[in-house]
Amino acid sequence: APPASLDYGILKIDLVQRRVRLRGQLIELTPQEYSLLYVLAQADGEPLSRSELLRRAWPDSIDNPRTIDTHVLSLRKKVEVDPRQPILIQTVRNVGYRLNLEMLKPDSWTPRLNDQHPPLSVRVSS
Repeated sequence: APPASLDYGILKIDLVQRRVRLRGQLIELTPQEYSLLYVLAQADGEPLSRSELLRRAWPDSIDNPRTIDTHVLSLRKKVEVDPRQPILIQTVRNVGYRLNLEMLKPDSWTPRLNDQHPPLSVRVSS
């Protein structure tokens, strides 16, 4: 049986419910964004061209491969600390995009980044 979920450190993809969690937070994705993230994750860090991403994420689509850019932008707004300086979904010049699996390892976040995301205070139920 295929796995029910994919675990990439701080990124977890639930294949059954088509849900994505980043740093434990549920990320609301459109079906297109989910498919795109899934395909990037499956590529195991390898860069994929726009046309390859389009073919894998939406096999029936006749869209221009440039529509991938739009979906990548909207996906970055949801998963990146700073979408203008993406570190998870990287642009590979003259190729396309890749998911930076190194940055998904829990210990790869520098203290500087952690400062921007203070841990949510945990309420202890009495």
